[in-house]
Amino acid sequence: MPVDADYLAAIGMATYCFATMEWNAVYCGEKLKPGYVNDVSTKTAGVIANEILGFAPLVSGSIKQASYQAAVSELVALVKRRNDLMHANPATIGNDQRLVRNGIALQISDINDLADDFTACSLKLNELLQHLP
Repeated sequence: MPVDADYLAAIGMATYCFATMEWNAVYCGEKLKPGYVNDVSTKTAGVIANEILGFAPLVSGSIKQASYQAAVSELVALVKRRNDLMHANPATIGNDQRLVRNGIALQISDINDLADDFTACSLKLNELLQHLP
């Protein structure tokens, strides 16, 4: 497949960053609802994000609960952005192979920015994870 190696590397990095973010969220869910991790293998990222958002009332302290809700709400939004990457269609644009979503060809910079957003949210979730009951 004649695809630019840097383009594929960006997609791979974004995918890995998303998985790390998602699993930080899953482990937050596990801390709040022991056994949760056992049920996630058949769920979509969107279902997981919405379920974990629903665990907010289990977080003690209003400040921590607000931080949790903000981080998990960001996760919910990022799942939609991940879907724009992972469910895009491949296309030839000029001489390049690109993923296209909603008529827009995703460029390396777009994908790298997305990976950075996944990482930023992941760090917030990991910080919360360290302080959940």
